[in-house]
Amino acid sequence: MKNTLLIAVAGIGLGFAAGWLAKPTPETASRSVEDSARSSSRKMVSASPQSAAKTARRNRVVLGENAADDVDPELQKAIDETQSRQTKMMRKRFSDQFDLKIAAMVKELGLNAGQEQALRDFYAKQLEKIDISNMASIMTDPGKISEIAGAIRGDGLNDYMQAHLSGDQLDGLEAYQERKKKSQVESVALKDLAKLQQTLDLSLEQKDEVYGLLMEDAEKGLEEQSDADFVSRAMMSSYGVEMDLGDMDMGSMMELANPQNAGDLNQASMIQQIKDKRQKQIDAKVERLAPVLNDNQQVQYRKSLESKGGMLNMMIQGIEARSQTSGE
Repeated sequence: MKNTLLIAVAGIGLGFAAGWLAKPTPETASRSVEDSARSSSRKMVSASPQSAAKTARRNRVVLGENAADDVDPELQKAIDETQSRQTKMMRKRFSDQFDLKIAAMVKELGLNAGQEQALRDFYAKQLEKIDISNMASIMTDPGKISEIAGAIRGDGLNDYMQAHLSGDQLDGLEAYQERKKKSQVESVALKDLAKLQQTLDLSLEQKDEVYGLLMEDAEKGLEEQSDADFVSRAMMSSYGVEMDLGDMDMGSMMELANPQNAGDLNQASMIQQIKDKRQKQIDAKVERLAPVLNDNQQVQYRKSLESKGGMLNMMIQGIEARSQTSGE
């Protein structure tokens, strides 16, 4: 069932916490399942074998196995309402983050009240674009994902503020953004270095060399990060949760799982491609640090990379176990 993989990938790819909280309450979902099952059972008693089979297939929709268009109306209503509330919650969290950014820029650039209001107006428009009320459409719409990513990043801020800031303030804004970008790269590199140090017990000389390489990799990784990966990690971060997906970029995974791109590729093949891509990434990372690490450290580094990606591993293992049980 290719759709199972798409749902699983999108569930973590667009924010596991968001997807979880966007589900209807257990009571509502249970009631909808039971009502749908009872209704379907009554219809199947008098229906033809072909009609009964069709109804049975539709019944599985309640568990999310088929297209969203066939979902039980009561359950779909509960999902829509809860996703709408979740969007409001998500916007509140990003609104708080935007407030911190605004306060920092007001102080950094010496903005007056009018300039600060222009800044707030810009971010208010960005909040309206952060909409996860229709997760099914977001899963397969790169344009929507890019719009949300741009809103979270604040794309277009400099152009918008040109009419409100002086030349010196615009230069100051660009310098501020460059410092923030550099700090982000350093933060990623230092976090990776700390993890490596715990695993490999690097010498002082090794630490300096490894840190230089990690800085280069962090900068490249941030530049090449897909919008889908950025959005998923930003959503999780807004809940104070770090996604443990290893080094996989969620954008490439969602492209693979998207039925529009998958064609006749079956679920087992898609999972194998994910595994193969992940293995290539591990090989590349080990090779990258090989000139600095000794043989034993390289072995330990590989093992540490293979152990990462807890959420991704759970997803793959769960789908494989289900396929073996069902004989798919």
